[in-house]
Amino acid sequence: MNKKKTLINLLLQKYPALTSDKWRIKAVSGVSAGSFYAEATANIKFIARFAGKDQRLLGIKRQKERKILHQLTQFIAAPKVLGANNDWLLLEWMEGKAVTDTTYSLLGLYQPLSRILASLHSFPLSGYSLHLKQHLASYWYQIDRRRPSANWLNLHHFSTCLPT
Repeated sequence: MNKKKTLINLLLQKYPALTSDKWRIKAVSGVSAGSFYAEATANIKFIARFAGKDQRLLGIKRQKERKILHQLTQFIAAPKVLGANNDWLLLEWMEGKAVTDTTYSLLGLYQPLSRILASLHSFPLSGYSLHLKQHLASYWYQIDRRRPSANWLNLHHFSTCLPT
């Protein structure tokens, strides 16, 4: 079964009154390849995050993401988890405005964004450690050998020399 069908099945379980033709699903650009926007009505909107084989190879674990988001329910910038299964994580759609004029807009965003990040860092640790060195090492064995640039190779060499 393809991604879209598995997502539609989950959405139909959550909203049995809606038929599959009511759902509009499109990929979300600018984020990981596994994120989709799903909308049935003006009030029923989701971000659906796929947890396929490619995501798992990269160390992405939607169950872990779900648990961390449940821990952050009081955090203003954390979406609510609205549903999940083995393949998908359904998150609340958070309204916002796309930044188009980056030179002007980013200056106005720095201060509020820094406040949001500071408040995030006041939350207790999630209990999950990040093993970045191991992740980088595993990526090294998975990449196509024709792709690394000289800068990438230098960065990889530098990261492998770091103490653990």
